[in-house]
Amino acid sequence: MATTSGAGDLQDPKGQAVAAATLLTLLVVLVALASGVGAAAITLGLVGLAAGGYLGLRRRARVPHLASRPVAVAVLGAGLAIAAFGSTLAPHATQTTASQAVAPSTTTPAPVAPPAVPATATAAPRFVMTCPIGGSVGTPLFSEDITATAPYTVSIDYGDGDRYTDDHRHLGAIFTHTYRTGGSFTVSAVLTDATGQTASASCMYTWAQR
Repeated sequence: MATTSGAGDLQDPKGQAVAAATLLTLLVVLVALASGVGAAAITLGLVGLAAGGYLGLRRRARVPHLASRPVAVAVLGAGLAIAAFGSTLAPHATQTTASQAVAPSTTTPAPVAPPAVPATATAAPRFVMTCPIGGSVGTPLFSEDITATAPYTVSIDYGDGDRYTDDHRHLGAIFTHTYRTGGSFTVSAVLTDATGQTASASCMYTWAQR
């Protein structure tokens, strides 16, 4: 009695082909779940390369319709193409994951220098001079109130034709004068401080000579 073999018989080439295809499908699905589509495509491509090489080396394959050399070449080409496609997917997924895991930059920004504060201008000098009232002597002492940046000088005109200039160290000599004749005299002075700023003051001195 003759026996027939079906696709489910592992002794039959057709059954072996079905079993191999089933195992290959399960393998690809597992790899896809575990590692992604790229790794699954690479696995499928490698399997195709192996199957094509196997068919190409064997002169006679037990699997029907796969005995010809063009079929083996086609299987090899398909496996190579699938593996190449999978390799393009895998680096892309790796690059995306790496870009998401990049730590934030820890570079410290360069310190910003505070704006320069302009130098404060030196205050203008303050100069007040007072003449004695109702003078009865020919050698009066003129009082002064000075606020200025030293060293400074004072040039004074006593109003009788005499003029004198000296610095801040000789104020007594500047603000004292001897008149030879009586009369009313306009005393005027100009102060020049160390920065070149000036201030002026004046007063009237009257001496009634007896």
